Amino acid sequence: MNPARSYDTATEKKSMAKQPTRRGFLTEVLGVTRDVIVALVLGTLVATPFLGLRVWTKYPIGLRITVTPGQAAGDLTTLRETLRHLPGVHSLNAYIEGASVIVELQGARIPWERALRVAEQQGYRLNGYSVSGVEPGLLSQTLGFLLIVGPPVGFGLVYLWRRRRGQAKALHVLFRRPGWRTLAIGCLLTSTGVIGISALVLWLQQQVGIQPPDPSLLRGLLGPTWWSLGLAVLMVVIIVPLMEEIFFRGYIFDTLVDHSKIAAYLISSALFAILHLEPVTMIPLFFMGIVLAYGYRRTGNLAVSVVAHTVNNLVAVVATYIAYVAD
Repeated sequence: MNPARSYDTATEKKSMAKQPTRRGFLTEVLGVTRDVIVALVLGTLVATPFLGLRVWTKYPIGLRITVTPGQAAGDLTTLRETLRHLPGVHSLNAYIEGASVIVELQGARIPWERALRVAEQQGYRLNGYSVSGVEPGLLSQTLGFLLIVGPPVGFGLVYLWRRRRGQAKALHVLFRRPGWRTLAIGCLLTSTGVIGISALVLWLQQQVGIQPPDPSLLRGLLGPTWWSLGLAVLMVVIIVPLMEEIFFRGYIFDTLVDHSKIAAYLISSALFAILHLEPVTMIPLFFMGIVLAYGYRRTGNLAVSVVAHTVNNLVAVVATYIAYVAD
């Protein structure tokens, strides 16, 4: 028996044994990347109809109301002053045309439904109304609304599909309790790390002349009413962190970590950062993803990364809303 030939055969077998693992890892990477794209497409299809309704009916820049004074109608001056003080109204013109009263309002994000109720409450009978245009810049804000609302829906659908095929862990496995003390410490340290790293990276970017991220994506969910604030809190603070952590840490990270821990950290965090489509925030989001994955990996409980993600988003919502009110 030729020793050289024996060595070559052993080496060949060893090389062939490694190839399936390598092909399996590349297949998994391509698979999770495809799932991110599918989730975005599904989420967009679900959120787009509501997005169109939001753009064209909620925030006009012009409103024209035609009313007829009833027997209990108040003074036109009172109606004019009440409407003038509505949020978003910049100018108002009211005049009488025959038996009708015409009120024309101009501004931004005019609460037109509220304006109609005001007229009726003051004894005027509504003959008709029309809205015109949308607030300048609102399309970019509602794009942010689409990006915030759509992906979580897609993440949930893709996760359920992968779970049904046995390719993702069940929720009771992802959220198993490691002990309240470990969970509390993990949540505290991970939350501190997420906020600290995000703040540090954003500060370093500003030092080199990179402008802070545009808050219009988040402000697309905010508005002058309590329901809009409640919707922002529900989506950004609760649903988004939960769905993103289940998808990126509970599915993508867990899928890749058996092949390579380092690759699992880097790839899951990179996909997480790229998803947000905000170049300025991609670097802090990348490091944020690593911290979230580490917290999950160390405790074995996805609740740690969900809580940290929630705290980070809550800080962003509060800061953005304070700035919105100040404007």
